[in-house]
Parts: sequence; C-alpha cells; structure tokens
Amino acid sequence: MNLGLVTYGDESKIDAPINPIGDMVPSKSMGFPLDVDQFKNQVGHIEMSYGGDMDESGLEGIMEAHKIPNFRPDATKNYILITDAPVHERLPYVDSDRNGTIDTNEELASHVYSKHTIEDVIHTLDGEVKLTVITNSYANSQLEPLHSETNGLYLDINGMFGEQLLTLAEKITNESGGSFTEESMKPLVIHSGANSGQNIEIPLYDHRDFRLFLKDMALTPYEAAMEALDRVDAVIAKISDRRAEYGAISNRLGHAYNNVLNANENLTKAESQLRDTDIAKETIKLQKDQVLLQASQSMVAQINQMGQGILQLLG
Repeated sequence: MNLGLVTYGDESKIDAPINPIGDMVPSKSMGFPLDVDQFKNQVGHIEMSYGGDMDESGLEGIMEAHKIPNFRPDATKNYILITDAPVHERLPYVDSDRNGTIDTNEELASHVYSKHTIEDVIHTLDGEVKLTVITNSYANSQLEPLHSETNGLYLDINGMFGEQLLTLAEKITNESGGSFTEESMKPLVIHSGANSGQNIEIPLYDHRDFRLFLKDMALTPYEAAMEALDRVDAVIAKISDRRAEYGAISNRLGHAYNNVLNANENLTKAESQLRDTDIAKETIKLQKDQVLLQASQSMVAQINQMGQGILQLLG
C-alpha cells in the first residue's frame, strides 16, 4: 500500500474584484509514494494558517492529488478529502461596473473563486477513484456528490470518528483484495463442572453495522448496488456460521447444566441423609452390629479349639 499527501488552503486572489480575501496557501504535494512512517512524519509537519473567508480550495487539493503519477494500472485508488468548510467552486463573474451582469468567462471566474466545479472533479475521477469526504454536516450539504457519486464514504468529523475510520480502513482493505483483521474480543469463560479446568469458552464478536461493513452502502450506480449485495451476502454467510457455532455451544451448555443438576440432586440427598439421621435408632443399630460381631468372633474361636481337640485325639 502506497500513501500520498496533499495540503491545500485558500487560493483566492488577494486583489480579486469581489471577495478580496484568502490566505494564499496553494495546494502542495508532500510526496508519493510514502510509507506509513513517512506519512506520519509529513502529517506532523503540517501547519494551519488563518484564512479570511470560510470556503477553502478543496477541489484544487483533489486535482493536485490526481496529478500524482506512478499508480499501478490495477491499483485501487482512494482519495480522502479532509475539510471543515465548504469548497470554492468556479462561479460566474459578477462585474459591478456593468450593473450586475454575469460574465461566464472562465478566466475571470477562476480569478475569484476556483478553476473547478464539483461536477468537473467527479468527471475527472471518472469512476477510477473512490473519494471519501471527512467533514461536518454543514459542508457535506455541498460536498455530498463527491462521495456519493464516486462510491466513497462520508465520515462525520464531529461524530464517532474512531469507529468511522475503522469502517474506512476495512472498506479500503477489502476493495484492494486484502483481509481486514478484526479486533479480538476476550471470550466469555463459564466454569461448567465440579473440577478445576472444566470450562466452556464462548467467543464474542462485534456485530455493529460498521464492523460488518454494512454502513453507508450505496444503491446507485449499478456497480455500487452489486457491491452492496455482495457485502450483504458475505455478512449473511458470516452470521450463519456464527449462529451454528453458538448453537453447538448452546448444546454443550445444556449438557453441562443437566450434569450440574444431577450432581446437585445427589449432593442434596447425601446431605439430607446426614442431617436427618435418627441418633437413637442408629445407636441401637450400632450396638446390635457390635454384639453380632463379637458373637461371630467367639464362634470362630470355639471352632478353632474344637479342631485342635480332634487332632489331639487322633494323634
């Protein structure tokens, strides 16, 4: 996996005829390809600067990223636009000297706002790039076509960002032919027997929609709908396998439960016999058994003496 990084700001001209503001931060490629450590280092050196207006030149940043060469022909391409504001778009130029008439001359229009429109950018990406937009709900009202029409994702920068990034990472990994390793959850361990080590481990799984890759599925265009169906089929198969696994564990728990019930019944009977013993009756029985034992011993001794007497007479 290769990473690239492009910074952008507000490229509006300071001397523009209208809205003469802007921080004059041009789009700049920070290098490609970058490994993870290089990417982290470049991100750490990004410095924010103040801009005079709200909108930023996000479209210029996307187009700058699209200039990066050396993509493999079979590579899965994903762009991620991070912004907290709407973007400048190419708009008609209003000449106040001509009573508000609109001049659609692109050169004059770009002098004020941007050289691009959102439709231009979508057309340029031409289905080869999936664009994810990380922004707030206000800016997304303008930027929504960028991710919806390129089969990308929208991540709310003010939402559960960690979970959303996990969804994005899983989506990119799966689309590139890799496998996404789920975070392991500690199993539930149940002691199911009378002896040490007689345990049953129940594996636990995270089945939230973003972990199952079911969140933010697109139904248009046709390719996106087919991809959504494939994802649903994969999740159904996964859930079926786990239901079968839990079914087998349920049977084990049922047998363990029955064994515990039998052991409990036997233990209760033994405890009851000890607790409910008739002391007087048992004392008499003990004396009787002792008398019988003594009588038996006396009879054995007499028989032995009679045998010795007979042998003496014969001898």
